[in-house]
Amino acid sequence: DRPDPATTAPAKKPKRKPAPAWAKGRPTGLYSIPELDDATLTKLAECITGAEDAPELEGPELVAAAVVSEAGDEPAALSHWHLALRQVLSDACVEAEEVFYASAVESMKSRGLLQEQVECPIKLGSNVLAELSEDSNWYEAVVTKVLIPGEHYEVLIQRYGKPQEVWWDEVVPMDDVADDDGADAGEGECEMCRREMPLTFHHLIPKEVHGIYLKKLPEGVASGPVGDHHIFLNTHGAMVCRPCHSAVHRRWSNEELGARFNTLAKLLADEHIVRWVEFAKKQKSVTKGDLKPRGHSYQR
Repeated sequence: DRPDPATTAPAKKPKRKPAPAWAKGRPTGLYSIPELDDATLTKLAECITGAEDAPELEGPELVAAAVVSEAGDEPAALSHWHLALRQVLSDACVEAEEVFYASAVESMKSRGLLQEQVECPIKLGSNVLAELSEDSNWYEAVVTKVLIPGEHYEVLIQRYGKPQEVWWDEVVPMDDVADDDGADAGEGECEMCRREMPLTFHHLIPKEVHGIYLKKLPEGVASGPVGDHHIFLNTHGAMVCRPCHSAVHRRWSNEELGARFNTLAKLLADEHIVRWVEFAKKQKSVTKGDLKPRGHSYQR
């Protein structure tokens, strides 16, 4: 007989591969310098003096230290780092061309001195959907413990009051499911869950990996014009609702989607997606008028 979820002890999950980097956090667009020491200041100074149209500077390492101080301790947008560098040079009565500021900050970024902060979407107390180990269906849950940030959690399945451990591919942030914003492709039937919903366009071969397939498409994908697949890659996709779109990108990296799940048929044949679709099709349909804008949409 199937065990009673209300009385079953927390399920012990088998050891598995750690979550890939793309699953551990979402880019914030904010940058900081994680560790400031003499070596870092020297590299920052090199970025400044080696930038395009760099002005003559006395004590470039002192300039670098002043830029860091001006920028402050909190992560900030790249434009803030531009302004910090501009202010330091202005205080020193040094003039520079616009291209210099952009070049210097870009060099700091490309050399890994300015590092973009990521935010894990699942934290202690987050509302999520999680797979119940007894039936592999999705249920609303709350994160009660973060075992490994971005990878492994303990949740409480609210329907049964059951604690359970879940891994990164068995849990989805509720924000990715409940708030169907970013639906900028009209309304219609989702090609995955078949609900009438606001739609997004899912590139079956994500834009980030188009360069790999410009000359030769993945096996099993109908070809575009011989030798130039640019137009085909930009139009090869499916109209799906945001919850389904989120479920796909939460499950696989862009590289995996391009190589293995590059047609709608391949996506819908996956066991994980089959379970997701069964859950999604039971949820209510919504219209754009029901949604709250959050200024965020999928572009993959």
